[in-house]
Amino acid sequence: QPLGILVAETNRLALKAVSKVKVEYSGVTKPHTDMQDIINFKDRSRVKVYISANSARADTSDVTHVVKGSFCSGMQYHFTLETQQCICIPVEDGFDVFPSTQYPALTEIAISQFIKIVSHTCMSRIININVRRLGGGFGVKLIRSAQVASACAIAAHHVNGPVRFLMSLETNMEAIGMRCGARIDYEKLQIDEAVEIDIYEDAGISWNEKYATGTLSGFKNCYESSDWKINVLGVRTDIPTTTWCRGPGSTEGIAGIEHIMEHIAKTVNKDPTQVRLLNMNKNMSSIPQLITDLKINADYNIRKESIDNFNKNNRWVKKGISLVPMAFEVVPFDRYYAMVSIYGPDGSVAIVHGGIECGQGINTKVAQTAAHVLGCSLELVSVKSTNNLITPNNQMTGASITSEASCYSVNECCKELLKRMAPVKKSMKNPSWSELVQKSVEDSINLNTSHMYPYGDVQTKNYYSYGIAITEIELDVLTGRNQICRVDILEDAGKSENPEIDIGQVEGGFIMGLGLWRQEQIIYDPYTGRNLTNRTWNYTPPVSKDIPIDFRIELRKDSPNPFGFTRAKSSTTYQISGWDWESSGTECGPLRRAQRAGGVYMESNTGPNGPNTSFLHIRKRTLNKENKVAFMGNQRDFRVENRENEQRA
Repeated sequence: QPLGILVAETNRLALKAVSKVKVEYSGVTKPHTDMQDIINFKDRSRVKVYISANSARADTSDVTHVVKGSFCSGMQYHFTLETQQCICIPVEDGFDVFPSTQYPALTEIAISQFIKIVSHTCMSRIININVRRLGGGFGVKLIRSAQVASACAIAAHHVNGPVRFLMSLETNMEAIGMRCGARIDYEKLQIDEAVEIDIYEDAGISWNEKYATGTLSGFKNCYESSDWKINVLGVRTDIPTTTWCRGPGSTEGIAGIEHIMEHIAKTVNKDPTQVRLLNMNKNMSSIPQLITDLKINADYNIRKESIDNFNKNNRWVKKGISLVPMAFEVVPFDRYYAMVSIYGPDGSVAIVHGGIECGQGINTKVAQTAAHVLGCSLELVSVKSTNNLITPNNQMTGASITSEASCYSVNECCKELLKRMAPVKKSMKNPSWSELVQKSVEDSINLNTSHMYPYGDVQTKNYYSYGIAITEIELDVLTGRNQICRVDILEDAGKSENPEIDIGQVEGGFIMGLGLWRQEQIIYDPYTGRNLTNRTWNYTPPVSKDIPIDFRIELRKDSPNPFGFTRAKSSTTYQISGWDWESSGTECGPLRRAQRAGGVYMESNTGPNGPNTSFLHIRKRTLNKENKVAFMGNQRDFRVENRENEQRA
């Protein structure tokens, strides 16, 4: 928990001063760091209902199967290359602020309120926000960056000089907050009947940030949900307040319903894909065709038969394969600004827009849009830093909509500029772009304009992005070591503005999901509440050895989006949501199938399920009673003689 701010001449001095601070606590009680304990002990004072969706209950008089269980997902640190930081410089008209933020407007408001507390005179107009780019965002720089920038501004105000505020990785992981953990309790009736769901989300110490809408939408995924009863609840624990993280809510929701679909398939002994198609929402007719196309392109049926034969002929190495569909609802926001200026005599173009470049390629797409509409060379177009003078009150960069909205605003600016230059062009004989611009300057044509992307525009409505993934995994039953042999993904990106960027986003989202579902695990000390996994020695995001050996991504062709700008669809946030879940080994995913093929049973998923976790489960629950199996750990040999020795082992 942050207690104060120390200002020093150098970073080294500041860190040394921090080490000298002694803090005494009184009335200390054991903290609540585990959401599961609060749920199990039914402490209602720490549980709050976010949203409920109660639909008509189907007739259950002839029910023959009831599927009941739980699904848990863990927390995840955003692991941006650039940690939280800010530079604040007092100037004659206020403060020049250079924050690492996805939401400059919120940062501006927060700083003005903080400075007002200490000086009693501060307005937003004296806060000059400038953001060039971020070293990664993933949602952690939406709200939390405002806190860091405000602390930096207060320090600059008191010392009346420039201050740089830079947080270490350890401090980020301990104080800033992460993706919320979740638990889903479910009871599903029949193969395609009603479902009752309670979704618990770890809110941390406060209920300030809620993801219930995304969770509800994600849980419905691509399935018919008219007879589902869903409650989304927040659980208050004593850890830092959890915050937005790539695919907030929808990640846990989609993974949860896919876990249930696999559980149903196992219970009724049907093919999981068949169960999914039986429950499919009839309004999402694209998904069955996507499934068919990817099955053919990925040789799914041939590989499945080959894997069955492989498992019959190999005792200690097993394989599994799984197919998972996904639908992600994209909801447009309003207030995305852009300003375009054209310069003579060379015809160069400068753009300022309200979106923040976080590595998602927004500046490239914006520049391409301007070059395409104006008809000039892309080399003439440059994108400047975002600032709150040109883009006041701009919405956040997030939720997969910012690139599309910023491109729309730039498109409208360029069309207006062409309209102004049209009479000049008409008076000339086939002019080049630079000649047209220079003549327009000489005729005093205003070559600067701005536009704000409005909510509810006729071209912008809610829509769904679809995708299908097939994952193949190999498992060593003796050690728990497993690897992703091959991944095939087919995404409906509409008419992509830039296929290379969109495929890169799919790759990045998938790899981030691998970390969430397979290896990244947050552990808090149950007695002190301290984060014990606050650095890369004990928190391990995916690296080069963890990615799929064979990684194939394809964008669906000839599928323009009727509601999106340039007929494209978003491809930024949702790839983490459900596809990676199937690699985690939950219930009937490929890893779980491989484990069962090797005679190993694992209870419902309770966190990352990579090689280490698989090894521990195998050691604990070996079903082979007759054979003596030696399991080699990092520092000890675990030997299981028979079932009676399992607990002792």
